[in-house]
Amino acid sequence: MVLPWLLNVFYGPVRASNFIINNYAGELEKMMYRAMGEFLLVSITLKSRKVYVGWPVRALIPNPRRGDIRPHIRLLPAISGYRHEETQELVFTTDYSLVYQRIEEEAVPGLSPEERLSADDLEMVIPVDEIVSTNLFSTNIDQEWFEMPSDEPADRRSPPSGLIHTLLTLLIVWRIARRPNRD
Repeated sequence: MVLPWLLNVFYGPVRASNFIINNYAGELEKMMYRAMGEFLLVSITLKSRKVYVGWPVRALIPNPRRGDIRPHIRLLPAISGYRHEETQELVFTTDYSLVYQRIEEEAVPGLSPEERLSADDLEMVIPVDEIVSTNLFSTNIDQEWFEMPSDEPADRRSPPSGLIHTLLTLLIVWRIARRPNRD
C-alpha cells in the first residue's frame, strides 16, 4: 500500500508522461506534446490546403483497445488561411486575436451573461488523416527569410563557394540535429 505512494513521490505524473511520450509516441505526438508544454504555436496544413496556426490543446493518437475511432488533434486557432494552389505559398485570411480580445472584454454583442463565450468555444478538432504537414510556427521569424534570392545579375551577387557552402550547410544541419531534446 505504501509502495505506490513512494513511487509517486519520486516518479510523478509529469515525469511518467515524459517517459511514455519519449519512448512510445510517434513524431507528431512528440511535437504536439512539446508545443503544449512550452505553449508554442503549430501550423497544420490539411489536404484541402486549408492552414490553421494555433495552440494544440490535446493531441490524441487513439488506442484501438480503448475503442478510439480516429486520431485527432484539438487546436485553439490563432490565425488561419490556405496554401496557394500553384505555389503552395501560405496566405493568411483570418486573425482570431480580435475575437479573443472581444471575448475577454465580454463585448460580444447579443449575448446574455449566461451565453458568454470563452476561448474554449473556438477550439477545433482536426482528424490526423486529414493532415498533410505539421510544424512549429513562430511569429518572430519573418517569412522573407525563406524566400529565394531575387534574380539579380550574377556579377552583383557573390554566391558562396560550392564546397564551402555545402560544408557549412551540413555543419548547421548536424548542429541542429544533435541539439538535445528539451522534452
